[in-house]
Amino acid sequence: MNKHMAYLAVVAWANGANLSGADLSGANLYGADLRCANLSGANLRCANLYGAKYQDDTLFARTAAAERTDGYIFHLFRLEDGTHKVMAGCRWFTVNEYRAHVAILYPNTDKARETLDILDFFERRAGA
Repeated sequence: MNKHMAYLAVVAWANGANLSGADLSGANLYGADLRCANLSGANLRCANLYGAKYQDDTLFARTAAAERTDGYIFHLFRLEDGTHKVMAGCRWFTVNEYRAHVAILYPNTDKARETLDILDFFERRAGA
């Protein structure tokens, strides 16, 4: 068991675990309870989040991921009920909620355009 897996074995069920900035790439978080965990800045590339609980939802499958040029990573998840949500840092929004977030916090910027391009990609991917 590598050091990441040993760490995850201890914290996977720890409600409220601070995983901020953790390297969880390739980690098996199958069924983990992450509802109150701080995942801001965590690297979830290739992590198995099938059946994991995040916020009030159960993650069914990660269907897409994208990285903005500033290194901010976005993940699109299909939930058990068939809907989709985006996780980026500590944000857990539907695509439309994320669009509203962008419009309020950084409208008409390069960052906004790039983020909206990622959300457009996610919508196409969710519809496929």
